[in-house]
Parts: sequence; C-alpha cells; structure tokens
Amino acid sequence: MLRTWHQLYDLNIRYRRLAAPEAYPARDINAEHKSILEAVLSRDADAAVAVLLDHYRTTGKYLSTQLNT
Repeated sequence: MLRTWHQLYDLNIRYRRLAAPEAYPARDINAEHKSILEAVLSRDADAAVAVLLDHYRTTGKYLSTQLNT
C-alpha cells in the first residue's frame, strides 16, 4: 500500500508541474472547479458528470500536447 501511495504522489507532483496555472492562460480553472462543486452540492448528478468530464477532457487534451512534445 505504501508503494502505491508513493506512486500516486509522484504522479500528482508530475501533473502539478505540467498543469501549473500559467500553463492555462485561456482557462479559468477556479471557475471550472466551482462549477463542479456547485453541481455536486446541488445533487445534480447529470450536471456534475457533464462539467467534470468536460474539465477532464480539456485537461487531458492539454496534457497530451505537453507530453508529446
């Protein structure tokens, strides 16, 4: 379990370096996170899934361009 924790921690640090706020000049990450939070707190599962998937896909597209350079 400790090995898995270390691996997840290392991956998180790698992600944070790639996804620094200055890497997303055209995105309002705080607004995206707020939308996710609001959908969850309002118990609107469909909206929560939609905004979370959009957030993940947008982030994934950016990261794939960074990892392939």
